[in-house]
Amino acid sequence: MTFLAIIVAAILGILCSSAEGTSCRRPRSLRKGRYEYQNSTDYGLTHLPVNYIVRAECEPNATLVGDEFIICQDNGKWSDYPYCHAPLVCFRPPESPVNGYMRMRGKSARSIAVYRCNPGFELHGQRTVVCNETTGSWQGDVPRCFRPPSCPDPNEPSGMLALVLVENSGIKHGDLYTERTVFNYTCQTGYHPTGDVTITCQNGTWEADADVPECNRIICAPPILEPIENGTHNIENRTYHVGEMVQYECNEGYLVDGISWQVCQSHGGPNGIWSDNVPTCKVARCPHPGSRHLDNDEISFSPRNGQGATNSWPVGTVMTLRCRSHLELLGSSERVCQPDGHWNGTLTSCHSEEYYCPALGNPIHGSKVAIPQYRVNTYVRFRCNGGYEMVGSEERMCTFSGEWTGEMPRCMSRDEFDEFARVTSGLGKAFDEMAIDGGFGVGFNNTTLNSGSRRRKRTIDLSNSSALDIYFAFDASNSVGLENFEKGKRFAKLLVDKLDENILAGGTRVGALYYSSQSMRAFNVNEYRSTDGVTSAIDTLIHYKSDGTNLPAALINIKEMVAETLGDTPDNTRRVLFIITDGFSNVGGAPSEHALTLKEDLGFKIHCIGISQKTDKKALAEIASRPIIEHVFYLSDYIELDEAVDIITNTKRSYEECGKSGNTIVARSRIVGGVDAKSGAWPWQAALYDTATNDLLCGGSLIRKNWVLTAAHCFRGLFSLTRDTTTVYLGLTDRSGDLPRSQQFDIAQLIFHPQYSVEGSAQHNDVALLRLDREAELNPYVRTVCLPPSSVTDPLKANWYLKPDRVAKVTGWGHSDIRLPDEPIDPATKNLQEVDVPLVSATECRRVMQDNNQIPVDTTTELCAGADQRDACNLDSGGPLVVSRNGIYRQVGIVSYGLGCGLQNTYGVYARLPHFVEWVEKTIQENQ
Repeated sequence: MTFLAIIVAAILGILCSSAEGTSCRRPRSLRKGRYEYQNSTDYGLTHLPVNYIVRAECEPNATLVGDEFIICQDNGKWSDYPYCHAPLVCFRPPESPVNGYMRMRGKSARSIAVYRCNPGFELHGQRTVVCNETTGSWQGDVPRCFRPPSCPDPNEPSGMLALVLVENSGIKHGDLYTERTVFNYTCQTGYHPTGDVTITCQNGTWEADADVPECNRIICAPPILEPIENGTHNIENRTYHVGEMVQYECNEGYLVDGISWQVCQSHGGPNGIWSDNVPTCKVARCPHPGSRHLDNDEISFSPRNGQGATNSWPVGTVMTLRCRSHLELLGSSERVCQPDGHWNGTLTSCHSEEYYCPALGNPIHGSKVAIPQYRVNTYVRFRCNGGYEMVGSEERMCTFSGEWTGEMPRCMSRDEFDEFARVTSGLGKAFDEMAIDGGFGVGFNNTTLNSGSRRRKRTIDLSNSSALDIYFAFDASNSVGLENFEKGKRFAKLLVDKLDENILAGGTRVGALYYSSQSMRAFNVNEYRSTDGVTSAIDTLIHYKSDGTNLPAALINIKEMVAETLGDTPDNTRRVLFIITDGFSNVGGAPSEHALTLKEDLGFKIHCIGISQKTDKKALAEIASRPIIEHVFYLSDYIELDEAVDIITNTKRSYEECGKSGNTIVARSRIVGGVDAKSGAWPWQAALYDTATNDLLCGGSLIRKNWVLTAAHCFRGLFSLTRDTTTVYLGLTDRSGDLPRSQQFDIAQLIFHPQYSVEGSAQHNDVALLRLDREAELNPYVRTVCLPPSSVTDPLKANWYLKPDRVAKVTGWGHSDIRLPDEPIDPATKNLQEVDVPLVSATECRRVMQDNNQIPVDTTTELCAGADQRDACNLDSGGPLVVSRNGIYRQVGIVSYGLGCGLQNTYGVYARLPHFVEWVEKTIQENQ
């Protein structure tokens, strides 16, 4: 039937059809073909009526698959969807190989091209390639044709001269090279050849195109010889070689303006060049903090004539900060300009009792974007002045706990660095943490160390104890210089020496790599098991002396090194990475993504040490762990690093200040129920174990080096602990993984509050003091908590901490789920839990507890805290309830009793510590 006849029949069908039908969307374009419509006007329609007929027609080289005529059906679909099939044709393959030829067997899909070599030549590579039926291209590489191997392996010249194989110039078979293989003569780093000479394999022998070159040492003339104004240098009147460096220092009261060292570098010829320019020495001055530094409150300077034209202040200037009478000053009221160009003290702000979160100050060289609202869930945003980088949190939120998310930002210029004291304090804390995490060092007590003390009663399994793996990544790029590279190595060796006992005991392992344009592995953590082995391996590291800084390659290399050791590494191994660089990565893309993998997937704690003005401060902070202020350090030169290491490794740091939490980063979301505490977050937390059963039964808090505060009912109630059957642990967060670093104590004296009593389920005056058998050694994981002001002698200050709705923090290893009063006690949780609980007014506390048929609460000596699903529970007894003020935590309560855990319309009851402070301090004084 012709197309016209079919159309006529279809029209008659439409006229006779009683179906209303719908329409069909116009069929898509036909590849290798076209559709014919009933008339020309139909080509512009998007929909065609039911029973409409379209004809499909293919191009001459294509075959129709499906019906030629398709009809629009009353279901809105076409009767068929034909297509045109045309066999793919591959274009001619690449040219024939040199000294060979190619034969094609067709051009359609799956056709084959065959390569052959001329007589006397051998084929190297694939003999055939195939026309791909999907892509229409030839799959495979063109082979090469070489004469049979004819030249022996050339002997590399001795000394500075070496041979480098030219890529793709030939093939090696065993010890023989094919015809036309080419080698270039080259010199070792720091030397330059007298000519560009190559050798080529021809007719079985190596032929050179010129005389064998010599290697002359690249030299740099001294950058200057005359003294620099207000400073000194160590430049000698001689020639310098590649990698050698000169150092500049400024007199006291002056700071280096520029890079404080220069390195002799190769420059593609016999003469080298010096990195960077000769620096100058500028007068040390401190920046003006800005007109909005204290939110328009009063700032004065002494002497007043000290301000210069550059809007800065000379060394010795005193900045005095005052708040309006109704506001409280947080931070330093006086700050003095130091010789390093920094104001001493801490950032200042003016706080109001009406604020839910503490007032935030304005960073020097920056400010808050708008007037902040210090309410829950409100944000404060910061910005830096032009030319300054923000290091820290650009945005912070006031949380339910009364704390801010993130950390206070700093606005830093390229030539601004950290105060030296902050570097030694921060790196020193990191060193102490590693000494403890590795299983020995500050605060570590084991059987050997305690062999002279009284009997050890615990038999807790240490098979799950953790290990510590430390990695060093050294920047070995050209700009570092040999002497600075050695200083970086010394940093690592002194740390290893400090951890000497750990490595010998197998608690700590060390790995290292160095990088410039590429990453070069030095040794992995499983290769050396002694201090001497590790330090000797570090000594053998050679300055790479290459252009570029490829930090991503180094981070990828670290991940590969970890993967190789996973089979012999405990699951809870702690990992630390030190990155030491004089600039920032300019090869290989963004390193922050690779660093994130290390931190999140492998649990790395990354410390970054950036040295010189070249450091990209913000980008380096993105790599490091949080908080930034504890993991990133900016130094002006390697001399400072060298001096800092000497101080760190030869000075014992003080952890005497009470109430300093290790939980310096606050989560963004509200806390509901308990969450795992970070390692070392609550360093005063004590764990009371029943020695006979090895069960944890109560908590406590370290308030003096040898005194722990807890609940009396832990020794008089359900748990029935005694002085002789209790072991006190300090330094625990993860109760299994942290055992090796914990400190364990017997109880020398147990003292109950004289008015302790039990009335039904209530515990009144539920306070006890434990004198330990010796003083605890304070460290990053073991510190004391501050006691609150006494409600007897200082009721106004005490009431500030006990204000209703103020959010407190309670910690312990107790139940983490809602629990009814009579449910059995489950084992303690593995990880220390922390939860925010609002304090409750005395009236509300009495009402709710009476409604639940509880013994009336004595709100003089007890307080209530909690909310639905936020509560302390069994095995948290004796633990601390703390409140933060100005970054210092004070204990306001002791976990005592309650009706179940986390139930609606009930609260937890705590011993009201401000009421007992006088008794606690007097008892300690009398029994010390």
